Amino acid sequence: MSSVQGFDIAESDYALAGDDGLRHGGVHVWLAASGSKILSRPTPGEALQRRHDAQNLLLRLLSACTGRPVETDSLRTGEQGKPWLPDGPHFNLSHSAEASAVAISPCEVGIDIEHPSRAPQAVALAERFFHRDECSQIRSAPHPTSAFLEFWVCKEAMVKLSGEGIYRGLPHARVLAGGGDVHGFYRGKRVFLTPLGEQIGMTGALALWEDVPVKMVVIGKKSERMSRCHFKISDFPKQ
Repeated sequence: MSSVQGFDIAESDYALAGDDGLRHGGVHVWLAASGSKILSRPTPGEALQRRHDAQNLLLRLLSACTGRPVETDSLRTGEQGKPWLPDGPHFNLSHSAEASAVAISPCEVGIDIEHPSRAPQAVALAERFFHRDECSQIRSAPHPTSAFLEFWVCKEAMVKLSGEGIYRGLPHARVLAGGGDVHGFYRGKRVFLTPLGEQIGMTGALALWEDVPVKMVVIGKKSERMSRCHFKISDFPKQ
């Protein structure tokens, strides 16, 4: 039993990283949230500590997956800033408030989580950065702030999947919603989306170029297998 980010993490949580699911095409996602109070505006010191905690969780999981020690200096950075591990699996990390999400995958992957309090001016932000059709759906949703955040995490996960960076990639990330189904497209290419984060009080999404199985683990809880990468969002009105 070890402690990372305030959690007592069982060896079984790490062992999942090296099982047959990952080696044979499955994507694994770990969700972790501490039990202490979530602050919407952390101090600079708190924000730095949260980033450190999230990075430490990622490194421990990568070490378990590869069977060798993985440290910060083991990672490399792509041209647009996306980190990668030589001779290792693809991975992505997101953290918000005191929660973290780690995805480890044999194929390219992007992940994003956000705390529900992160979108106080949802409609104004959507009108500034989103496509007009997306803005229309957000304005007409029963809960526009929740709808905006669900669009946002899909878009950011797609941008992180691409590795292009938020400023360059955001205009090319489209979310098409209708009848409760949500599909992603990045520069015209289909992206498969999986919802996540509700188990730890967050809103989040996983983005993949391929429709592959996803196994989700909340640290300290039983894993959940998800066989399809479809997104269902009840806030969106049927078209």
